[in-house]
Amino acid sequence: MVSQAIKGADQPRAQWYWKSNSDPWSPNGNEEWTKYSDIESAIIEEVFNQKNKTKLAELDNYSINLNDSIQISKSDPNKQRQIKRVPTSRNESQGLREERFFLTPEMSKTFTDDWGKEAYIFLSQWKKDKELSDAEIVKQAANGIIIEGKKLGQRCESQYLARQIIAVKNKKKEEIYKCCIQLYTMECFLYKLINKALRETDKSKNTALPQLAKILKKPKTSAIACSLSTRPKTAA
Repeated sequence: MVSQAIKGADQPRAQWYWKSNSDPWSPNGNEEWTKYSDIESAIIEEVFNQKNKTKLAELDNYSINLNDSIQISKSDPNKQRQIKRVPTSRNESQGLREERFFLTPEMSKTFTDDWGKEAYIFLSQWKKDKELSDAEIVKQAANGIIIEGKKLGQRCESQYLARQIIAVKNKKKEEIYKCCIQLYTMECFLYKLINKALRETDKSKNTALPQLAKILKKPKTSAIACSLSTRPKTAA
């Protein structure tokens, strides 16, 4: 199965929304809709495209009943909201995410050759005595994402991310790199966790995250990232 994360540039996609009115069931007033995050939308879309008769997507805090187009709170099943799907294409800009791209300079780290001493130490500590194939690195990266996601209460998101990476573990290097870049740039816990671990050289993450950071650090990955960033952008 081809990873959802590495589909072609013109592959049709969709953005999912939940109805965010204070009273979502009131017939009065204008409807208000809020986007699900990148990864939540991708999880819902994955289930939407399956051929199962019953379509139920699991997010970390909500169950999504696609048959009835309803979001159900896991903490209180009586709290329900309508959802909707809006088709898009990859050429339609998703806009820049303020939290992702407008961090203060001292907190901003990119996967380039000027990563700095902190990132070098973080990766070199993990790399000691390790000679792994790309497939083994990918498998360890997927396991690390699941471990860290569970710690953060992001079980569903981490499992989705791990599935996407495992799906390309035996593919060509460029497909692996592209998948990792696209997962890293999704709005979810992953990029925050990796950036924080690199900034703080967090040794507690040394068994879980360096594999993915190692892939993102490769020169070819930087070149692919540049090519992906050339698509049109508009303000959020």
